Amino acid sequence: MGLSPFASSGCSCGKTSSQGEGRVVIIGPVQESRIAGQPNPQRFEIRYTWSIGQFTIADVIYPDARNYEGHKFLVYKATEAEVRDQKFLDPHFCESKKYLSPFARFEPTEEGWAAALALAKALTPSAWDRIQEDDEA
Repeated sequence: MGLSPFASSGCSCGKTSSQGEGRVVIIGPVQESRIAGQPNPQRFEIRYTWSIGQFTIADVIYPDARNYEGHKFLVYKATEAEVRDQKFLDPHFCESKKYLSPFARFEPTEEGWAAALALAKALTPSAWDRIQEDDEA
């Protein structure tokens, strides 16, 4: 059978219903049902955000995750305020209507940050592009 690239990613989007209001969120102990070393979407710190067009790139730390010491670069199709207001931020791709799901994610390196910026810039039409579209209409 093989692995599907669209198989479940470990998303926990349906497991809580809290909306947040702060920059740093650490709520309670790690749930025992979670796999050891996986990011707990209720325990995270947003270290930095950067907006380009309709995208926000977030530098997030998940203290319970093992890979890259829990460090993630996540790209959201959302405003900085929407990202920062989350109390539940799962780094896995999800189809939930209730919680933000990353549009893309990159390794937490200089090259990963550059790739996240390049993606957001490439998918954000410039003012010149919009002017040309208006002229063609």
